Amino acid sequence: MSFEFDAPEDIGGEGDGLKAPGVYHMTVTQIHEGTSNKGKVIDGFTADLSVIGGEQADKTYHLALFNADMSKSEDSQAWSRRKQAAFLIATNLMRPDQLGTPVKIDLAKAEGHQLVIELAEEEYEGKTNLRLAYANIWHVDDPRAAKYAKDESALSIIPEEFRHAADANAYFAKLLKKKPGSGGSQKPAAALSSSQLDAL
Repeated sequence: MSFEFDAPEDIGGEGDGLKAPGVYHMTVTQIHEGTSNKGKVIDGFTADLSVIGGEQADKTYHLALFNADMSKSEDSQAWSRRKQAAFLIATNLMRPDQLGTPVKIDLAKAEGHQLVIELAEEEYEGKTNLRLAYANIWHVDDPRAAKYAKDESALSIIPEEFRHAADANAYFAKLLKKKPGSGGSQKPAAALSSSQLDAL
């Protein structure tokens, strides 16, 4: 039996999701307060990110930043707050000198801002996914992100009020200090719980 088939122009290819670990210059395309990008309720927020320039240009990543879980250890709670603070500073929603103080945040204003983020592979139940490495989310002018490639044409359209290249060491001073006796080492961030992973 034969029939006429109206064939599509493509069958999907590899999709637009980012798969490769690395450090990326990205833009925030959308914020989801209290939900995942799939609409599932979470205790925190998610940000849709898109890669700017390079081989992975336009690939997307959905960053989930959970609120501190008061039933977890103090260390786990601290990591949750650090990750959220890093994102808020990177997207100009708060200044580094506001660390340690209460800050009123309008998350929707993060949309359109650029940032630099490190993503690492993490295995869970036989699947390998990309997850935020430590709290490694940086403002594009943060000296800690200076060694990473960025798209200069994209940087050029950032409004002057959100640039800090000229006074980077002073503006980001609170983020550049090492804790006494730390030796500059980082302690691995607490792993996401199974319920948090299921929400993504």
